[in-house]
Amino acid sequence: MPRALLCVAALFAASGCISGSLPTVRTDRIEVQDVNQQGLALDVRVIATNERHDDVIRVDALRVHVTVADQDLGTVDVAESWELPPNQPVLMQTQVVVPVNNLPGLAMTAANGPVPYHLDGRAHVLNVGWTVEFSYDGEIPQEQLINAAAGALPFGFGP
Repeated sequence: MPRALLCVAALFAASGCISGSLPTVRTDRIEVQDVNQQGLALDVRVIATNERHDDVIRVDALRVHVTVADQDLGTVDVAESWELPPNQPVLMQTQVVVPVNNLPGLAMTAANGPVPYHLDGRAHVLNVGWTVEFSYDGEIPQEQLINAAAGALPFGFGP
């Protein structure tokens, strides 16, 4: 029995060592670039800093999960990479397009004002094989959703 406890303690210690070697990632800015029938286009900007390694480490992928109002728009993987030199903040910027399945429904939600969205992200660190999480809450302007839905309707609704 003591051997099993020793193994569990070793696993906890190892996970602490790995998490202590991950970079810090903070959201700089996430902006809605466009909404149309193809989806919701977001400009994702996060700042990553390698504060724990003397060598360059690499973030080799981002995974972004987006929810708008009550709609789960799903997850998008971005296969870009960024090098993180020691102690230098690095801007990681990419555009993400998440499919929108119910644009008219979102436009109806926008009738009451801006529509909230939530983004959960993960940056994968190649050197250690683990991910660092980040999140963001924002709003899609009312007119952007209503105009996007109006363009999708076959009978010319809109301004």
